[in-house]
Amino acid sequence: MIVNCGNSPSGDKVKKIYIKKGVLEATILTYGATLQKLKIRNFDQSLVLGYQNYKDYFFDKNYLGCTVGRFSNRIKDAQFKLGNKTFHLNKNYLNKHTLHGGNLGSGAQNWEIFDYGKNFVCLSLFLPDGHMGFPGNLNVYQYITIQKKGILDVRFFATTDQATPCSFSNHYYFNLDASETTEEHFLKIKSKYFLGIDKNLIPTKKIKIKKKRKLNFQKFKKINNTINLDHNFCLSSKKKNIRTVAFLKSKRSGVKMKLETTEVGLQVYNGSNLSGHYELTNGQFLIPYSGIALEPQYWPDSPNRNFPSSSILIPGSTYEQHTKFSFYI
Repeated sequence: MIVNCGNSPSGDKVKKIYIKKGVLEATILTYGATLQKLKIRNFDQSLVLGYQNYKDYFFDKNYLGCTVGRFSNRIKDAQFKLGNKTFHLNKNYLNKHTLHGGNLGSGAQNWEIFDYGKNFVCLSLFLPDGHMGFPGNLNVYQYITIQKKGILDVRFFATTDQATPCSFSNHYYFNLDASETTEEHFLKIKSKYFLGIDKNLIPTKKIKIKKKRKLNFQKFKKINNTINLDHNFCLSSKKKNIRTVAFLKSKRSGVKMKLETTEVGLQVYNGSNLSGHYELTNGQFLIPYSGIALEPQYWPDSPNRNFPSSSILIPGSTYEQHTKFSFYI
């Protein structure tokens, strides 16, 4: 089912899409290609954070549930060099760096419905050459499908007519027990390393740093809601066939999630700076640590680094990403 919500700030029609199959059902907004709700049978509340009023997304600074790009995460000093040319980008993070594609990145765009069925939707977006300072006319398609056995399946495809950084990610905030915070959640990540960061959350010169005790999630570990966890965990040196990289579970509800992806990195953010007087779909209000974001993507600041996997999409090639979120009770 598709219903009209109203208009975006630019006058576009914002639509709400309902899809379901088996034990899962989802509500998706065209604005930001946002997952507003995700529910599993026998549990009343949404497993992801979402605003009750769609208009709150127009002013959101938390990227709540939206799709971020054309380059997810941070680019240092809002610039990068390709060939002999330096590209200057929108400075939307600390008035110095670029975050999630700039202040009008894909999370602040109204996507088009390209295709739709009872258990899936395909959303499309066109980002023109020069948008937020990035080169190339970029076309991106996102297929969101609910499969049997409690699987939310997400695929991205993108093409360009000029070489350009390209890294999309779903900025879902998970809360698997509908509590005010995720203090009773446990996380496991199949990674030995994470990127060190400076005070601006930009990766340091050292590419890989062995995990400190507080950030060691190789075995299930309770999420520490007294630290600012906003780090890229290094999954591989290049994209791989889809494989399991992380697990999240709540002891209060008994809900568990498995995350599979093709990506080289997983940004983990425990929501330490979540803010805004916005009512959520579960009737609560957004506060710090309300949810935890697990974002498959290229490593942050890749356009400026000699990181092991190139984030530059070239004409004639297709950017692809495949991620699965599987839920159990």
